[in-house]
Amino acid sequence: ETVVQYLREGEPDPVSVYDLSESGEEELEKLILQWRQEPFPNNQRETQLYRFRLIRMPGGKHVLHFVVHHFIMDAYAMMYTIQYLDRVYTALSRGEELPAPGMEPWKLLEEERSYFSSARAEKNAAWWLSQYETEPSFTSVNGLGSPEFVEGKRYGRAQNFEQLYNDILTIRIPAEFVKKVDDAATVQKVSPQVYYMMAMRSFLGRVSGTEDVSVLSPMALRSTKVQRQSGMSIARANPVRMTLSEDLPFAEAVRKLADRENEIYRHAWFNYEKMKPEIYSRFDTEPGCTYESVWLTYQPYFDMSKSELQFRARLLSSGFV
Repeated sequence: ETVVQYLREGEPDPVSVYDLSESGEEELEKLILQWRQEPFPNNQRETQLYRFRLIRMPGGKHVLHFVVHHFIMDAYAMMYTIQYLDRVYTALSRGEELPAPGMEPWKLLEEERSYFSSARAEKNAAWWLSQYETEPSFTSVNGLGSPEFVEGKRYGRAQNFEQLYNDILTIRIPAEFVKKVDDAATVQKVSPQVYYMMAMRSFLGRVSGTEDVSVLSPMALRSTKVQRQSGMSIARANPVRMTLSEDLPFAEAVRKLADRENEIYRHAWFNYEKMKPEIYSRFDTEPGCTYESVWLTYQPYFDMSKSELQFRARLLSSGFV
């Protein structure tokens, strides 16, 4: 019943090198699928929770395979690591000065540990409780009448592992539309996430017959330099509860939602999951039930177009959704 953090002194694990110079893309795909399905050894204890592999390909090209455990990194930290590696690679290839060493995460972890016993944590706990003076309303992308709704109740059935054996739909948003959202967000001085959250909230409210919509949103704490550059992240999955009237002018609704998200970010250090038992008991919520069935993750990617390394983004299945 304790959390143990391992720190190993000395050199990191050597990079494994695989020679596929006589093979090709098909053999590479088989190898990467095999690696995606390999767990970290020893139940993830006493081992590095990342792996680098270098693959020699035909024509003198190379592929770098980098995998990390989500326990220590999220998408931002992974991309930051790759971006840092690219800066090192670029400096070496051009004979330029190497970038400064990356920041250590220990200050960040000490800040988090000291927060839990602070007066600020108590105030945040009280704030989260105050957001649930009234019972929220369950919503689902499937809409009213689907099996996850519980008749006569405001809560609904939560997902379980049986439901996760399913297909992933990869649907791209046209670049022209993304640019319009980004430009509008710049004018309004809000995050583009607000527009996508507004779209999700409007859709869920319409199909579920309610103006009280909650969407879970992972919120990473990156307001300081050490939070952005230490390689590790402190993240919380917090519900954004939105009660907006459908006759509200769009620009005003965007501003209200942006203010709401910012307010939640100011209390994001507190782990909302610790409050759920008290909140749920307040409304006699049945076990296995929830008020949030949808997550929205907004991850603005780095501009790697001027990078020495070449990147392409695609979904890689691990064999389990």
